[in-house]
Amino acid sequence: MAITTAYIVQKVRGRFMPTLSRFIVACILLALAGYAVVFSLANFVEPSPREITIRVPTDRLLQEP
Repeated sequence: MAITTAYIVQKVRGRFMPTLSRFIVACILLALAGYAVVFSLANFVEPSPREITIRVPTDRLLQEP
């Protein structure tokens, strides 16, 4: 077995985590952070009620179906 530089660096750093595992862990952490943001917005922010006015053109009201 040939000892390469990558093998030595891997042993010096300790545990080796493959790229796919890092990507999956990063995706999970981002999903958890997004879930925490949505959860906190849903539970801690109260929307202020207000009136809404929508103008309907009169030509729509006068048309027969």
